[in-house]
Amino acid sequence: MYGSGIWYKDTTLINRKVLSLQRNALRNITKTYKTVSTSVIQVLAGIPPLDLTLKFHKEKFKLMKLKNDILINDKLLTANSVNVNSPRDPPWQGRRISWNIEHSNVNMINESNYNFYTHGSKIEGETGCEIVLFRGGEEIKSLSIRLKDDSSVFMAEAYAIKCALMQLRD
Repeated sequence: MYGSGIWYKDTTLINRKVLSLQRNALRNITKTYKTVSTSVIQVLAGIPPLDLTLKFHKEKFKLMKLKNDILINDKLLTANSVNVNSPRDPPWQGRRISWNIEHSNVNMINESNYNFYTHGSKIEGETGCEIVLFRGGEEIKSLSIRLKDDSSVFMAEAYAIKCALMQLRD
């Protein structure tokens, strides 16, 4: 869990809350009955108890970042004796995929080709969708449509696709 090396404290109350959160998530994943124990659900899902995972990350943070010595199973592990290789490249310098629409299998230059981009979303209880139509690589039409507030994002996406197809027909 993000930042658990800083915020996690090994107390009964926090462990109970963390395991309760994990139990609810794992029950939904494994589709088990309410009467099945948390440890059995963890075994069925193949996921270790979250409190133990948090303890591990806390100890690792203390050892690697704070450079504090830690005690594991009555053995002292000193920060100076641990040597861990850093990753080769930082994530932000990782492999990137370059994609150019002109070099793709979509021929946008052809005058007979239409390309639609649709989007449906729900923000702060308001639902809407947008459609942009391209022909021959140029934007020829864009629509923004407001739907009822009780509409779902799926309905907004479906309506955007329907409107795009209707625009193509016209």
